[in-house]
Amino acid sequence: VVYADEDSIDSEGRRHSPIFKPEPNRTLMMSGTLASGTWVIRQSCLPDSPTPEPLWAAPLRLETWLRLYEHDGARKTHRMPYVATHRRSDCENGPITAMATVVEDHLHRMSITATVEHTWPIIVQPLMMAGAEPHVTIIVPSACRSSHVIRCLSAVADRTSYPSFDMIVILSQSAPADDRQNQVIAALEANDRIKVVYHAIKDGFNYSVANNFGVEIATGPLTCLLNDDVEPMHGEWLTNMVGHMSDPRVGVVGAKLYYSNNQVQHGGVCLGLAGLCCHMSRFLPRGAPGYAYRGILDQQLLAVTGACLLTERALYRSVGGMDERYASAFNDVDYCLKVCAAGKAVIFSARSELYHYESTTFVQHYDENETARWARDVSLMRDRWHEFVANDPFHSPNLSKVPGHEWSPAFPPFANCPPDMIR
Repeated sequence: VVYADEDSIDSEGRRHSPIFKPEPNRTLMMSGTLASGTWVIRQSCLPDSPTPEPLWAAPLRLETWLRLYEHDGARKTHRMPYVATHRRSDCENGPITAMATVVEDHLHRMSITATVEHTWPIIVQPLMMAGAEPHVTIIVPSACRSSHVIRCLSAVADRTSYPSFDMIVILSQSAPADDRQNQVIAALEANDRIKVVYHAIKDGFNYSVANNFGVEIATGPLTCLLNDDVEPMHGEWLTNMVGHMSDPRVGVVGAKLYYSNNQVQHGGVCLGLAGLCCHMSRFLPRGAPGYAYRGILDQQLLAVTGACLLTERALYRSVGGMDERYASAFNDVDYCLKVCAAGKAVIFSARSELYHYESTTFVQHYDENETARWARDVSLMRDRWHEFVANDPFHSPNLSKVPGHEWSPAFPPFANCPPDMIR
């Protein structure tokens, strides 16, 4: 299968509203938003007895792709980053019910429980079977000084509706806890779900070291890395993230994070944005669909932030955890890319929503000389992952790599640039 980009055309022949698509991925494909426009399909890949009746093009495309995914053939499908179709305003779309039915049948064949909303776009929320939810250990590196820590982590412990989890707070420093820290620790441990563990270190704070230590002492098969300045917006945040783990091909799930004013702080990470990597959809108002609905849709990406990142503990250990050369920046992105290299998917869960009060409690850990460390970390990222930095498959080469304008057309488009120019 090969599919192409598309735009719309009005009665005067004016083209507008281009849709520049990512490489195909199952999570976004189930929304139906990629099933329009021009597709070229090898005839042998078409299903013998397609589900939708009468046959509409979009449901047939969607079913074809999902069946290929079930038989590990989705890796042989690609996006052609050129506009090949101009949609007229009087063009009919395939019926939403037929599209949603295709998705439901696919999930049934995969033995995955999920809710499927018959809306446009189609909203799919995978779920673990009731009573079979794996235990999650939440790992939180913290200095245990700020009142924000008590408020945020108590909210996580009290509001999270997921039935099986515990929380380990890692106090990683060279000296024993002082009086202020002991007060915060006592307040945290008043909650039965929270345990504070002291981790003695010789050098300055290292986020990667703290998380690696936490994962080693975790008890659950799933581990959620969480910052100490994150607060859930609803109780289902962890349930929604764990649901994606029902697909064994998924290795990491990230959440949607907001500033306190309900504007998006993290909508996934795009490689190549800002020259290296950056959060997408920043400042998008809560509930706004964003470009091609990608602000509200679950989707596969190359990376998500470690401020709220769910992963398999065994997978974390097998790829070496977080690289401890990254003391504060890029360790989460590097980990996600190692998971991708191991053949597992990284998923952004748009309905797992939390506030992130970004560095309100962690700033005291940072060294005074940030510039030298930042330059070293940037160099390490570029050397290791230059191919992904040059070409993120989940961000169209026809879209900008300027932060804040990542959903605007790129001029010139990167699809026409030689690889050396992109790098």
